[in-house]
Amino acid sequence: TGVVMIRVIRPKANKFLSAELRDDLNTRQNGAKKFKPHSDEIKDSWKAFLSSKWKRELTNNLDQVFHFKCAYCETIEAQDIEHFYPKSIYPKKMFVWSNLFRGCKNCNQFK
Repeated sequence: TGVVMIRVIRPKANKFLSAELRDDLNTRQNGAKKFKPHSDEIKDSWKAFLSSKWKRELTNNLDQVFHFKCAYCETIEAQDIEHFYPKSIYPKKMFVWSNLFRGCKNCNQFK
């Protein structure tokens, strides 16, 4: 059996995220479009984002959308920013708002 995600009505990025966060994600996404799947650049780019000032704002926004819960199980407080389309395979989607969600450590190992 596959893992099932909860259905979420995601607000449009331009109505929900700050202009500054949208600009940062777009800039990072433009750079990520050049990455080849499974490249070290993907890990480096994501690590740089996670240490940026924008991680907190993105996390807060995702927490509001997912009500602080894991998108898979809904029972555990989510700790991670996850990607519906895995960033290692789809770097062209790694900073796209509609590809990001919150997940817990337990469910993340099964996705």
